[in-house]
Amino acid sequence: MPIGLIAASAVGIILAILLFIRDQILVSVIVNKVDLHGARSKRRRLVAETEILDQHGDEAAVVQLQGNLFFGTTDQLFSELEQDLAKRRYLLLDMRRVQSMDFTAAHLFEQMMERLHERGGELLFSGLPSNLPTHQDIERYMKQLGLESSREGIEVFDTRDSAIEWMENRVLEAAGWTGEEDEQPLALGEIEIFSELDAVTIADLAGAVREISFPPRGRICSRGDTGDEIFFVRRGRVEALLPLEGGKRHHLATFCQGDFFGEMAFLDREPRSADVSAVTATDLYSLSRERFDALVKTNPALGGRVFEQLAYAVSKRLRVADTELRVLEER
Repeated sequence: MPIGLIAASAVGIILAILLFIRDQILVSVIVNKVDLHGARSKRRRLVAETEILDQHGDEAAVVQLQGNLFFGTTDQLFSELEQDLAKRRYLLLDMRRVQSMDFTAAHLFEQMMERLHERGGELLFSGLPSNLPTHQDIERYMKQLGLESSREGIEVFDTRDSAIEWMENRVLEAAGWTGEEDEQPLALGEIEIFSELDAVTIADLAGAVREISFPPRGRICSRGDTGDEIFFVRRGRVEALLPLEGGKRHHLATFCQGDFFGEMAFLDREPRSADVSAVTATDLYSLSRERFDALVKTNPALGGRVFEQLAYAVSKRLRVADTELRVLEER
């Protein structure tokens, strides 16, 4: 090949590299950034927990990254996250859309980790890709560099949801929340939405509920089932899944001790909208709308008080859902 053609080819390659770097720098590697006011886990929280997270939600943030993390984009990334590193305790980097990273990006993560660790915080990762078109295994690469070590102030999660739940738990603990799950089933008056009812009202309500238990993976109800019952979790943990085409299912929510589910069928008497199964050995209180209505006929005040508590709890859930939808729309 003539020297002129070789030189022209080299210039073309260099130009292509420079254009690639320019294009990468012009586009932010941050897809979106949101704190716990706009991103919540699928674990349904009690009203008391939700109020704490509303108050302290700015202590943690979720940052979704994209593209190529290399020397041309790391300075920009650090600048965009500098204020977050100064004020937040926890920072989750969602890596699902990342295509590649180099040593400069790893060094940036190390700096970010140290900044957070100085203030008792931690850097978290989720969705580390392992089957990229470039054949780069980012998780293995980070392990080789010694970044994957919770002892050093870093946490790695398989899913974004599990990482958000972890941050929520840390924020709740820091605020003094001690509502850990207990092996002992709750009494009816210990269920959160009934906790403000007097003993006489609880006694009346107890006559309308029934106690049921399920083993791990036991099916509680299925999408399309008829039924007018609302369930209260005395002990254990259950999950709601939405059946999809091809036999797949989407995880809607997880309900823990003291919480409730099935309120839609209880309120509108329509078929169940999701599959619900026990994750662990689970004890429930079941209250049918038919038995509740019969009780309210003899005690009208009880109906008003129960519906008031139920409406407040549902409204807190809807506010969280509205915020999450707004964040998705802004993307």
